[in-house]
Formats: sequence, C-alpha cells, structure tokens
Amino acid sequence: MQYYREGSRAFVEQRLDAAIVALKQSLALDPKQLGAMRLLGLSYQLAGRLDEAELQFDAACRLAPNDAESWFYLGRLWYVRNNFDKALTALQTAARHAPGDARIRECLALTLEAAGDWTAAEREYRLAARTGAKQPATLPLNYGALLLKLNRAAESEPLLQRAAAELPSSWQAHFELAKLYCHTDRFEAALGELKAALASSPTAEEKARTHGLMAVAYSRLGRHEEARLAALAAEK
Repeated sequence: MQYYREGSRAFVEQRLDAAIVALKQSLALDPKQLGAMRLLGLSYQLAGRLDEAELQFDAACRLAPNDAESWFYLGRLWYVRNNFDKALTALQTAARHAPGDARIRECLALTLEAAGDWTAAEREYRLAARTGAKQPATLPLNYGALLLKLNRAAESEPLLQRAAAELPSSWQAHFELAKLYCHTDRFEAALGELKAALASSPTAEEKARTHGLMAVAYSRLGRHEEARLAALAAEK
C-alpha cells in the first residue's frame, strides 16, 4: 500500500510522472488493485498519454465489470478522443450500474449530442439535473447550450445565466449566453458577455469567434465602425 499512497499523493499534487512510477510499482506487487489501476489511467490521461490511459481503464473494466467508475473513465476518454460509438457503449454501461450519477449522465448527454442524437441527449441532461447527488458545475452550461441549439431560449436562459455566474472564468459560459442574447435581440447585454469572454484567456479560435459575434452585435446596434474593427479582429 505504500506505493499506492505515494502515487495518490503525487497525483493530488499533480506530480504526474512520480504518480505513474509509484502506481506502476504498486500494481507490480498486486496487479488486481482496482483503485491503483484507475488512478494510473487518470495520471496517464492528464499527462497526455492517452493510449496508455485507455489500456488502464480497459483493464479496470475487465477486472471489475460492474464498476461504474471504471466504465465512466473509459467512456469519457473515448469521448475526448472522438470515438463516440465506443464512448456510448461504455457510458451506457456506467449508467446502468450507477443510474443516479450526474457526471455519467452529463458525459453521456455530451456524447449523444456529438453523435447527433439531440433528443436522447436532452433526456440524459434532464436525468442528470434531477439527480439528488452532487451535480457537475458544467451541467447548466452544457444543458443550456443544447436547449439554445434547439431554439428553446426561454428554457435555456436561466441555465446559461447560472453558468456565467458560477463559471466566471469560462469562455464558453459567457459566449453561449451572448449567443442567447443576440438570438433574443438584446445586443448590449450580448456585448457585455462577449467582453467577459475575451477577459477569460480564450484560445485564438475562441477570440476569433468572439470578435465575429461582437461584429454582429455592433452592427445590429448601428455602431458600424466598431463592427468593422471587430470583424477585422475576427480575421486575425
């Protein structure tokens, strides 16, 4: 157990190389440690070593086929890798074993959404929102964004407003709320959210999308010079 404790501590401290070494040593002594196997997979995933992470999660699922956590980690990894068919199978298995886990329901909803099944995705978001257990902080954002895609702005708005308030450093939360405000012709409010989005350290692609939507909002407000400058910034 010493190596497992060392690996766990290193993982919490984000010393991933040390965590990997210690957890491998622990598993060399006892290859049937489910917790060490899962934690090693997470360490590999955070270190960007996705093939090795997949092997660990797959081994954990084979060791404990009724363990929802292992299936969740495997499904989430396949979702990240855009392998949606495999992700669906793993996440549906996880949901069968832990139907009240909101994390699993949210990840399953995201996977269904990515696969184009928006009706099933909405059902999973609803189930996630109804669970009594602790819900992921991203749930209002992801659920609200789907409802906006479905042109259900009235249902989407409170969720996206909550997301922007609770995730103030999230570019996506501010951008999705700005999209909703533009959709409902509240362009000044949209500009406020877009400025907050730009202050959240967005990527180059996110900056371009933000400036592009700002150009639309400024244009609809008749502020044509600001619209021109925003459009130019979107092209950089």
